[in-house]
Amino acid sequence: MNALNCLPKKTRRVLEELGDCWRLDEGAKHIRIFVNETMAGIVPKKVRGDGGMPGRSELNVIAQIRRAARGDVSNRRAVLAPAT
Repeated sequence: MNALNCLPKKTRRVLEELGDCWRLDEGAKHIRIFVNETMAGIVPKKVRGDGGMPGRSELNVIAQIRRAARGDVSNRRAVLAPAT
């Protein structure tokens, strides 16, 4: 099964607009979305087509993808220097 077909249509559309700077990694239950070699989000495999994800979760994933495409990564994903 193609991982791209498991994504909601809005998420798929945003990824296709980015070009070739993204990739999908399939896990057992989730699909990890990498943009510019930075993990941008995680989507469950069971969501397909127009089903969407409940609440704001789909919009949050789309925002994370766009943020990673701009190069703005949050502190959670940045490598921090050890405390002195």
